[in-house]
Amino acid sequence: MSRNKINKPSDKGNNNNVAIMVAIVGLIGTFITAYFGFKASTASTAMIIDATKTAQVSLIPTVEVTSGALLPTLQVTYPSDCMGYERLNDWAQAAECYKQKVIANPDDFRAISDVARVYGNGGQFDKMSEIGQEMMVVAHNADEGAEAILTLGVAYYNLDDYASAVKYLSMGIDTYYSQTGNYFLISVWLSRSYEDNGETAKACEQYKFTVSLAQQKNATGSIDEYESGVQRNCP
Repeated sequence: MSRNKINKPSDKGNNNNVAIMVAIVGLIGTFITAYFGFKASTASTAMIIDATKTAQVSLIPTVEVTSGALLPTLQVTYPSDCMGYERLNDWAQAAECYKQKVIANPDDFRAISDVARVYGNGGQFDKMSEIGQEMMVVAHNADEGAEAILTLGVAYYNLDDYASAVKYLSMGIDTYYSQTGNYFLISVWLSRSYEDNGETAKACEQYKFTVSLAQQKNATGSIDEYESGVQRNCP
């Protein structure tokens, strides 16, 4: 009886199949590696772009410059509104800006007051006193009149002209008794002016009055200063 011969795969065929499988696996691995490498590269690029944007933003000069800080070295386009100059502590430009408003409307008390304020902030108390005189002329009501007197008093006090400061501030006390929001500040500056002008008795009484006003207004933050004034000037 003859037997049918069964053909078995040769070793050579098996080796070829294994080689093909290894090649396929290697190819897949290559694709995976390339894919994640591409993702990592794009992620790094995105991070670099974001960092660049952040750096660019940080170089844009800001309008908010604190007092005493150096102004930005980059070119700054000044804002068109006058308050923008004040935020930059550019008192000269702020004064010129407000002056343009006064030229356009000479009866604008608020614009004139703004000119005086920025002169004071810039330490130009002589000019502040000049504008204070204009405020006195233009004042339309008790509030504006008291503000004008306070402006003059502060200007003359900082010019060490205590006699003139007393002259105007005492006028304010007599004229605007408790009628305006600036009345308390007029009393504060009058107390200081009396003391620095050597009028001890008047300084004593004015400091006492200032303490009572501070208590009425619940303005206790600086009350120690006024009480100290009482102790210095009252026998």
